[in-house]
Amino acid sequence: MTRKQNSGKKIPCALCDMRKNGLLSRVEEGLLDRVEGAKVIHRFGPRQVVFHEGTPPLAVYCLRAGRVKLYRSGKRGEEVVLRVLGPGDAFGYRPLLCEELYAVTAESIEESEVCVLPRQVLADLLRDSPSFAIDLLARIARELRYSEDQLLDLTQKSVLERTSGLLVMFLENCGEKTDGGIRLAIPIQRKEMAQMVGTTPETFSRTLHELAERGVIVLSRSDIVVRDEAALRRTVGE
Repeated sequence: MTRKQNSGKKIPCALCDMRKNGLLSRVEEGLLDRVEGAKVIHRFGPRQVVFHEGTPPLAVYCLRAGRVKLYRSGKRGEEVVLRVLGPGDAFGYRPLLCEELYAVTAESIEESEVCVLPRQVLADLLRDSPSFAIDLLARIARELRYSEDQLLDLTQKSVLERTSGLLVMFLENCGEKTDGGIRLAIPIQRKEMAQMVGTTPETFSRTLHELAERGVIVLSRSDIVVRDEAALRRTVGE
Protein backbone atom coordinates (compact mmCIF):
# COMPACT_ATOMS: atom_id res chain seq x y z
CA MET A 1 0.00 0.00 0.00
CA THR A 2 1.11 3.52 -0.68
CA ARG A 3 1.86 6.20 1.85
CA LYS A 4 2.95 9.83 1.77
CA GLN A 5 6.24 10.79 3.37
CA ASN A 6 7.07 14.10 5.01
CA SER A 7 3.52 15.34 4.43
CA GLY A 8 2.03 18.07 6.58
CA LYS A 9 3.76 20.44 8.93
CA LYS A 10 6.70 18.94 10.80
CA ILE A 11 6.20 19.94 14.42
CA PRO A 12 9.34 19.79 16.60
CA CYS A 13 9.18 17.11 19.29
CA ALA A 14 9.80 19.76 21.97
CA LEU A 15 6.55 21.51 20.94
CA CYS A 16 4.42 18.45 20.19
CA ASP A 17 1.30 18.23 22.33
CA MET A 18 1.68 14.44 22.37
CA ARG A 19 5.10 14.56 24.00
CA LYS A 20 3.88 15.00 27.57
CA ASN A 21 2.77 11.39 27.87
CA GLY A 22 4.58 10.03 24.82
CA LEU A 23 7.69 7.97 24.24
CA LEU A 24 9.99 11.00 24.33
CA SER A 25 8.55 12.62 27.45
CA ARG A 26 11.67 11.90 29.52
CA VAL A 27 14.27 12.70 26.85
CA GLU A 28 16.49 15.64 27.79
CA GLU A 29 16.04 18.74 25.64
CA GLY A 30 19.62 18.57 24.42
CA LEU A 31 19.04 15.13 22.88
CA LEU A 32 15.88 16.05 21.00
CA ASP A 33 17.90 17.65 18.20
CA ARG A 34 19.31 14.22 17.43
CA VAL A 35 15.79 12.86 17.17
CA GLU A 36 14.66 15.73 14.95
CA GLY A 37 17.47 15.09 12.50
CA ALA A 38 16.44 11.47 11.98
CA LYS A 39 12.65 11.66 12.36
CA VAL A 40 10.42 11.09 9.32
CA ILE A 41 6.68 11.74 9.31
CA HIS A 42 4.35 9.41 7.41
CA ARG A 43 0.67 9.90 6.75
CA PHE A 44 -1.44 6.76 6.36
CA GLY A 45 -4.93 6.48 4.95
CA PRO A 46 -7.52 4.03 6.30
CA ARG A 47 -6.46 0.36 6.10
CA GLN A 48 -2.87 1.14 5.16
CA VAL A 49 -0.23 -1.06 6.78
CA VAL A 50 2.51 0.54 8.88
CA PHE A 51 4.43 -2.73 9.16
CA HIS A 52 3.70 -6.42 8.61
CA GLU A 53 3.84 -9.34 11.00
CA GLY A 54 6.97 -11.44 10.40
CA THR A 55 9.11 -8.64 8.93
CA PRO A 56 12.37 -7.30 10.43
CA PRO A 57 11.98 -4.27 12.72
CA LEU A 58 13.55 -1.11 11.32
CA ALA A 59 12.10 1.70 13.45
CA VAL A 60 10.00 2.74 16.40
CA TYR A 61 6.72 4.52 15.71
CA CYS A 62 4.95 7.33 17.58
CA LEU A 63 1.30 7.91 16.71
CA ARG A 64 0.66 11.64 16.59
CA ALA A 65 -2.88 11.58 15.18
CA GLY A 66 -5.45 8.98 14.17
CA ARG A 67 -5.80 5.36 15.26
CA VAL A 68 -3.88 2.17 14.52
CA LYS A 69 -4.85 -1.42 15.28
CA LEU A 70 -2.42 -4.21 16.08
CA TYR A 71 -3.42 -7.70 14.97
CA ARG A 72 -1.99 -11.17 14.43
CA SER A 73 -2.93 -13.84 11.93
CA GLY A 74 -5.10 -16.63 13.35
CA LYS A 75 -4.92 -20.31 12.52
CA ARG A 76 -7.27 -19.86 9.57
CA GLY A 77 -5.56 -16.72 8.35
CA GLU A 78 -8.09 -14.36 9.92
CA GLU A 79 -7.12 -11.12 11.64
CA VAL A 80 -7.17 -11.28 15.43
CA VAL A 81 -7.18 -7.74 16.82
CA LEU A 82 -5.09 -7.36 19.98
CA ARG A 83 -5.03 -3.63 20.66
CA VAL A 84 -6.25 -0.30 19.31
CA LEU A 85 -3.80 2.59 19.66
CA GLY A 86 -4.55 6.30 19.79
CA PRO A 87 -2.63 9.60 19.69
CA GLY A 88 0.42 9.56 21.95
CA ASP A 89 0.93 5.81 21.80
CA ALA A 90 4.26 4.34 20.67
CA PHE A 91 4.67 0.91 19.09
CA GLY A 92 7.19 -1.31 17.33
CA TYR A 93 9.95 -0.97 19.91
CA ARG A 94 9.77 -4.38 21.60
CA PRO A 95 11.11 -6.35 18.57
CA LEU A 96 13.98 -3.87 18.29
CA LEU A 97 15.00 -4.53 21.89
CA CYS A 98 14.85 -8.32 21.69
CA GLU A 99 15.97 -8.62 18.05
CA GLU A 100 12.87 -10.45 16.89
CA LEU A 101 10.61 -10.07 13.88
CA TYR A 102 7.43 -8.06 14.25
CA ALA A 103 4.91 -10.32 16.02
CA VAL A 104 1.93 -8.22 14.86
CA THR A 105 0.74 -6.21 11.89
CA ALA A 106 0.09 -2.51 12.51
CA GLU A 107 -2.62 -1.02 10.30
CA SER A 108 -4.18 2.43 10.33
CA ILE A 109 -7.91 2.51 10.99
CA GLU A 110 -8.38 6.10 9.88
CA GLU A 111 -6.28 8.96 8.55
CA SER A 112 -3.22 8.81 10.77
CA GLU A 113 0.05 10.65 11.23
CA VAL A 114 3.01 8.64 12.46
CA CYS A 115 6.47 9.84 13.47
CA VAL A 116 9.06 7.22 12.52
CA LEU A 117 12.34 7.01 14.43
CA PRO A 118 15.06 4.75 12.96
CA ARG A 119 16.31 1.95 15.20
CA GLN A 120 19.66 3.70 15.70
CA VAL A 121 17.88 6.63 17.35
CA LEU A 122 16.37 4.25 19.88
CA ALA A 123 19.79 2.72 20.55
CA ASP A 124 21.38 6.15 20.98
CA LEU A 125 18.70 7.32 23.40
CA LEU A 126 19.01 4.16 25.49
CA ARG A 127 22.75 4.73 25.72
CA ASP A 128 22.75 8.48 26.36
CA SER A 129 19.52 9.12 28.29
CA PRO A 130 19.08 7.13 31.53
CA SER A 131 15.70 8.78 32.16
CA PHE A 132 14.48 7.62 28.73
CA ALA A 133 15.73 4.08 29.40
CA ILE A 134 13.91 3.95 32.75
CA ASP A 135 10.72 5.30 31.20
CA LEU A 136 10.89 2.72 28.39
CA LEU A 137 11.28 -0.07 30.95
CA ALA A 138 8.19 1.26 32.73
CA ARG A 139 6.25 1.22 29.44
CA ILE A 140 7.25 -2.38 28.78
CA ALA A 141 6.24 -3.30 32.33
CA ARG A 142 2.80 -1.69 31.82
CA GLU A 143 2.35 -3.59 28.55
CA LEU A 144 3.21 -6.83 30.36
CA ARG A 145 0.64 -5.96 33.02
CA TYR A 146 -1.94 -5.29 30.29
CA SER A 147 -1.22 -8.70 28.72
CA GLU A 148 -1.48 -10.42 32.10
CA ASP A 149 -4.79 -8.69 32.80
CA GLN A 150 -6.13 -9.79 29.41
CA LEU A 151 -5.14 -13.39 30.11
CA LEU A 152 -6.73 -13.28 33.57
CA ASP A 153 -9.92 -11.76 32.16
CA LEU A 154 -10.19 -14.55 29.57
CA THR A 155 -9.93 -17.22 32.26
CA GLN A 156 -11.81 -15.57 35.14
CA LYS A 157 -14.39 -13.14 33.74
CA SER A 158 -17.62 -13.76 31.87
CA VAL A 159 -18.25 -12.51 28.34
CA LEU A 160 -20.57 -9.89 29.83
CA GLU A 161 -17.81 -8.59 32.11
CA ARG A 162 -15.21 -8.60 29.34
CA THR A 163 -17.56 -6.84 26.92
CA SER A 164 -18.37 -4.19 29.52
CA GLY A 165 -14.65 -3.71 30.17
CA LEU A 166 -14.03 -3.17 26.47
CA LEU A 167 -16.84 -0.60 26.29
CA VAL A 168 -15.38 1.22 29.30
CA MET A 169 -12.01 1.36 27.54
CA PHE A 170 -13.61 2.91 24.45
CA LEU A 171 -15.67 5.23 26.66
CA GLU A 172 -12.48 6.60 28.17
CA ASN A 173 -10.58 6.79 24.87
CA CYS A 174 -13.18 7.86 22.33
CA GLY A 175 -16.41 8.72 24.12
CA GLU A 176 -18.40 11.71 22.85
CA LYS A 177 -20.99 13.30 25.13
CA THR A 178 -24.43 13.76 23.57
CA ASP A 179 -27.89 14.61 24.89
CA GLY A 180 -28.75 10.90 24.94
CA GLY A 181 -25.61 9.71 26.71
CA ILE A 182 -22.01 9.04 25.74
CA ARG A 183 -21.63 7.94 22.14
CA LEU A 184 -18.73 5.57 21.59
CA ALA A 185 -16.84 6.51 18.43
CA ILE A 186 -15.48 2.97 18.12
CA PRO A 187 -12.98 2.77 15.26
CA ILE A 188 -13.23 -0.99 14.63
CA GLN A 189 -15.96 -3.40 13.55
CA ARG A 190 -17.97 -5.39 16.06
CA LYS A 191 -16.47 -8.67 14.89
CA GLU A 192 -13.07 -7.22 15.78
CA MET A 193 -14.41 -6.17 19.17
CA ALA A 194 -15.54 -9.76 19.66
CA GLN A 195 -11.99 -10.91 18.97
CA MET A 196 -10.65 -8.52 21.60
CA VAL A 197 -12.84 -10.09 24.29
CA GLY A 198 -12.22 -13.64 23.09
CA THR A 199 -15.68 -14.62 21.90
CA THR A 200 -17.68 -15.14 18.72
CA PRO A 201 -19.47 -12.31 16.90
CA GLU A 202 -22.81 -14.00 17.67
CA THR A 203 -22.15 -14.18 21.42
CA PHE A 204 -20.81 -10.64 21.42
CA SER A 205 -23.97 -9.40 19.71
CA ARG A 206 -26.18 -11.18 22.26
CA THR A 207 -24.15 -9.64 25.08
CA LEU A 208 -24.60 -6.14 23.67
CA HIS A 209 -28.34 -6.72 23.45
CA GLU A 210 -28.36 -7.90 27.07
CA LEU A 211 -26.71 -4.63 28.12
CA ALA A 212 -29.27 -2.76 26.05
CA GLU A 213 -32.15 -4.62 27.71
CA ARG A 214 -30.74 -3.62 31.10
CA GLY A 215 -30.83 0.02 30.00
CA VAL A 216 -27.05 0.37 30.24
CA ILE A 217 -26.54 1.15 26.55
CA VAL A 218 -28.61 2.10 23.53
CA LEU A 219 -27.79 -0.03 20.54
CA SER A 220 -28.27 0.57 16.84
CA ARG A 221 -26.74 -0.90 13.71
CA SER A 222 -23.96 1.69 13.64
CA ASP A 223 -23.81 3.19 17.14
CA ILE A 224 -23.38 2.28 20.78
CA VAL A 225 -24.44 4.97 23.27
CA VAL A 226 -23.76 4.52 26.98
CA ARG A 227 -26.82 5.63 28.96
CA ASP A 228 -25.70 4.50 32.42
CA GLU A 229 -21.93 4.77 32.85
CA ALA A 230 -22.01 3.76 36.53
CA ALA A 231 -23.93 0.58 35.74
CA LEU A 232 -21.51 -0.25 32.93
CA ARG A 233 -18.54 0.11 35.26
CA ARG A 234 -20.26 -2.04 37.90
CA THR A 235 -20.87 -4.74 35.31
CA VAL A 236 -17.13 -5.02 34.66
CA GLY A 237 -16.76 -6.41 38.19
CA GLU A 238 -19.93 -8.52 38.45
